[in-house]
Amino acid sequence: MQTYAIGEWKSITVEEFFHPSDQPVITQLRLSDRVEIDELKEGIRIKAKSWVGVIHFQDFEIQIIPKLAGENLGLVNMLTYTAGVTALKRYENKRYLEILKQGSLFDLVVWLFCDACEKILAGGILFDYERQEESLTSLRGRLLIDKQYRRRFGQIDRLECRFDEHSSNILENQLLTLGLFKSGRLAQDGLIRNRARKLWTILSETCQIDQLDIEAARHEIYYNRLNDHYQDAHQLAWMIIDGLGVEDLFKSNQTPSFAFLLDMNSLFEQFLNKYLTEILRKNEMTIAYQHHDRSIIWDIFRNRSYSQIIPDFLVSSGNSSNRLAVDAKYKIYDTRKVDPGDIAQVFLYAYAFDHSSQPTSVLIYPTEEKSDQRASMVIRQSNQPYGARIHVLGLNIPEALEEIRERRPGNSAALITNMLNTAFV
Repeated sequence: MQTYAIGEWKSITVEEFFHPSDQPVITQLRLSDRVEIDELKEGIRIKAKSWVGVIHFQDFEIQIIPKLAGENLGLVNMLTYTAGVTALKRYENKRYLEILKQGSLFDLVVWLFCDACEKILAGGILFDYERQEESLTSLRGRLLIDKQYRRRFGQIDRLECRFDEHSSNILENQLLTLGLFKSGRLAQDGLIRNRARKLWTILSETCQIDQLDIEAARHEIYYNRLNDHYQDAHQLAWMIIDGLGVEDLFKSNQTPSFAFLLDMNSLFEQFLNKYLTEILRKNEMTIAYQHHDRSIIWDIFRNRSYSQIIPDFLVSSGNSSNRLAVDAKYKIYDTRKVDPGDIAQVFLYAYAFDHSSQPTSVLIYPTEEKSDQRASMVIRQSNQPYGARIHVLGLNIPEALEEIRERRPGNSAALITNMLNTAFV
């Protein structure tokens, strides 16, 4: 099978044509607006956006490589750092490097997921008490009088009971089983696929996933000393589930076509949130993530909020009442100017949150160059001092990840902290 690789925000035209079985995944991609697909007379044009991963069609495969994150290895390090996966080490074994060389991001995540699941099984799976209601020949637990009256009035051979069963059919195990169910069907490498299937066979004996509510599971699993060892495996399971899309999870996948795509714009924001929190804490600064403010844009006629604005980050320092807005954009600004819409948005944040004599805000984007300050802009006002100011910073993700791995602040951290310290003077 022919594989074609492109970077994020790049496009490629291939001399291939879709198979009829590819239509469901094509429709899914177009509706989700994750990539642009055009069928041409001479072939197919694929234009990537901020989503990276693999799109597997019947006759060929498209790999969208996260160039700005340091390709697949950088992305996996970025994912595990952002998600807080602490048990995963930096792999150097032969099999891992072979998968990395092949370039299949999905197979790489599945390999790490299988490692985490094996660790769970080695330590023993979790059991908990599950509430059940069942019709029994003898009383067990509590008799449900209202159901007994409605369903079996005058009968004594069957009793409607509610009881707690010590069971492994719990959300913690169901989430892993679902991740392995999809992994064992979609992994392209035979060894990885068989490994996922063997693990699924074991876990599927302990729980059922046909009634699993994905969205409910996101909010119902809380970690404590009993299930804390599940966190790493769960984070990887969510990567697989979210990368495939919820609508694809319970499909039988009789055809080989599927898409596994991760939103780098969202991941970049989450990565920056954790990274900035860690480096700013040492400088006695605090950061608020996705702060909603409905008091900035006001409808003067109706005397109420017109709309809310949500900067990615708001940085505060000491007793200063000023707040510095920082916006993250996963776009390629190394070789082109910042989009006018992004400039206007960041200037608005400066006026809205920084009440100093020269309101300031910051835009951070990923750069393939060494982390540096790419541009600074001000609002010019006739016969008056300059108005608001914005800084545009390029952050080299692999460079920042290396600083994180070695636990030492470097050029990336210094650039950000120096700029913020200057803004608060």
